Amino acid sequence: MKNLENLKFSPIVSRETFSSIFGFLTILLFLSIFAGCGEDTISEDISGFNKVLSTRYDIKAPEGLAKFYHDYLYDNPEAKLTYEMSPQTHNRVKIVMINQRPVDKNMLAEKIEIVAKYDETKWKIVVINRNWKCRSKGDSGEWGIEPCI
Repeated sequence: MKNLENLKFSPIVSRETFSSIFGFLTILLFLSIFAGCGEDTISEDISGFNKVLSTRYDIKAPEGLAKFYHDYLYDNPEAKLTYEMSPQTHNRVKIVMINQRPVDKNMLAEKIEIVAKYDETKWKIVVINRNWKCRSKGDSGEWGIEPCI
């Protein structure tokens, strides 16, 4: 206790004030880390595509949905697509589709993340986000939304 009495932060600021400020800064740091980390993406407008999708009862698998979305949007028969699925809550599934041969020749790869819901008869897209890697930055480049030149 004797050492704590010798520890003074400022003659006009109490220890309680300092701990409050320190706690606030700590929370601010954690918020900036968690909110600031992650990839930049562009959200797609899905209203028109959901209208088309509402008439398609033949698509049963998540891969089929992702392939249908890609083929509907792009005329790219040479696409090299890979899929990764992860189940979500409320009959939803997250589909991550990566195209290693995108239409834009300046892109190295394009990633499309789809969150969709299946109601036992048809699919409905909840959200679609896109981003890509530029050829100029190579394989080590990060996913982003900056134009590839």
